[in-house]
Amino acid sequence: MGVIVGAGILLVVVLYLATAVSKEQVRPATPAQPAPAAAPALSAQDLPPLPAEIAGQVAALEDEIAGLSGEARLDRQRALVSLLFNAGRLDRAALIQQEIAGASQLAEDWKRTGDLFYDWMNVQDGPQRGPAAQQAIDAYQRVLAADPENLDVRTDMATAYLSTNNPMQGVQEIRKVLDADSTHLHARFNYGIMLSMIGRAEKAVEQFEFVKTLVDETSPLYRQADEAIRAVQSAGAASS
Repeated sequence: MGVIVGAGILLVVVLYLATAVSKEQVRPATPAQPAPAAAPALSAQDLPPLPAEIAGQVAALEDEIAGLSGEARLDRQRALVSLLFNAGRLDRAALIQQEIAGASQLAEDWKRTGDLFYDWMNVQDGPQRGPAAQQAIDAYQRVLAADPENLDVRTDMATAYLSTNNPMQGVQEIRKVLDADSTHLHARFNYGIMLSMIGRAEKAVEQFEFVKTLVDETSPLYRQADEAIRAVQSAGAASS
């Protein structure tokens, strides 16, 4: 069964909660419909220009990087990623971090690549969301190739699949997490979201109720699970 029909408000609520719960973010997530089709990977040419207040600093770092190699180059590229991230340019930060990971082939660099693309995905509501999600997935797959038991990374990868043309892969990945750890909070919560998106309202509510048994009533996750339950039930009432 496809995504639920006639419950747009639920989709907005649950996608917001999915991103907010799966990763603790500095910037709020922007909910959006999953991408309808695959799109090519994004590059710097697809991005808007840098703001004037950091353009000079970025240009100076890029000039410095061009004359370096090896660890010295990676060090300055990491400084560039930090500059771009702190300026709110997750898009360019993600692309530079992708270059770093490609050179170092370190799992920690691929994880940061995935996290930056994931965060970039969450602030998109247009055609760039799907490609950003796919690039996050590609990076997370490299982490999991080295560390298949990293359940947090697999959960984030599963959530990213919701913004591609293959959301059911996300369901399969989240099930792998829950098979390994039935009490993984973020996986359990996001599984409820996935179930709600494919019309399995009762099963979705069961997941959110289970989350509530795993946390204290003062936990933000307890409140978010309550909000998700109300959203699912309201959508069900409206459709009936």
